[in-house]
Amino acid sequence: MEITPEIIGRHRFNTEKRKVSAFPGDVEVRALIEGQFMAKRIHAEGLGYRVSK
Repeated sequence: MEITPEIIGRHRFNTEKRKVSAFPGDVEVRALIEGQFMAKRIHAEGLGYRVSK
């Protein structure tokens, strides 16, 4: 179990702000990886680290 809590529901929206059931596999994988990096960055910044771009 990770520190980040599990999701409650799955809400996906397209560029027209309409709810969709799923995205293509490559988009889903990229979103997963980006979410993991964002969670790690937020955690590091909470510990006082400065993350530069």
